[in-house]
Amino acid sequence: MVQKHIRILREFCKKENVVIKEFNLKKGKYPTKIIHFKSIQNKRTLVFIHGFKCDKYFPFVELFMNTLKEGYSVILFDLPEHGENKNVFSLKESANLLSKVISFSKRKLGVQKKDLILIGQSIGGFLALLESPRNSVAGIITISAPYKINPNFFFFLEPFSLMGPDSLRQLNYYSFRYTFPFRFFRKNIYSVVANSKKRAKEMEKEAISYNLLNRIKKSRIPLLQIHGKLDLFVPFSQAKEINENYGGKDKKKCFPFFSNHLNILFKRRNMDKILDWLGARVPECNKIS
Repeated sequence: MVQKHIRILREFCKKENVVIKEFNLKKGKYPTKIIHFKSIQNKRTLVFIHGFKCDKYFPFVELFMNTLKEGYSVILFDLPEHGENKNVFSLKESANLLSKVISFSKRKLGVQKKDLILIGQSIGGFLALLESPRNSVAGIITISAPYKINPNFFFFLEPFSLMGPDSLRQLNYYSFRYTFPFRFFRKNIYSVVANSKKRAKEMEKEAISYNLLNRIKKSRIPLLQIHGKLDLFVPFSQAKEINENYGGKDKKKCFPFFSNHLNILFKRRNMDKILDWLGARVPECNKIS
């Protein structure tokens, strides 16, 4: 049975004449599926990187539809041990996979560097920042990105943010168990959830070893940084430190007060910020050699 969000996205693409192609990237023991949504205008190509305990579709479907409608193309894939990707999760494997997806986009799909943008949510934002010193793309957008794994003491209150109207609107796109990321809904969907505490501990040590704040001092590509001040998974203090240490001069920040880790991408105002940045800021990326 086709999941609700996949069916809705396919119907939308058919209506908007968006071409959908699937590719298998050989990485690790199991192949990784890459899905390319090519719009008619094909302004730029956005590579989406999801967060821990999510997948290539969640929580992005509404944003996919908005960006595709504006003429942007989209590439999505699952991180290891998430969605359809059966390889074992680690930040190192995830970072290597992202680099391969970028290379594949350029070599096989013909996307030029000046037209390639990374959009990373949560740990996906960490991976986008980790890639940024290589200057392999034209720009990055991070949403609730950490540089270390250090949740607020009250992180257990985060799920209550999903009770708001912006989050409940996602029921228009996802089934109930996809909209609410509680373990008993997700354990049969994502294998990583079964050992999420162990993975989180491993990820915490791995994240520290990368010394991300020092790495991003060498970054030069444009950045749009979105982070809610009420984020309880990734404290807002981390967002400020990332902004202070990011080396690129062309950096724009969006720090809404009434946004949490789980609901920030569902707020229309934040989605509009992404579209505004893509339309107004990213053309400057053409100056990058």
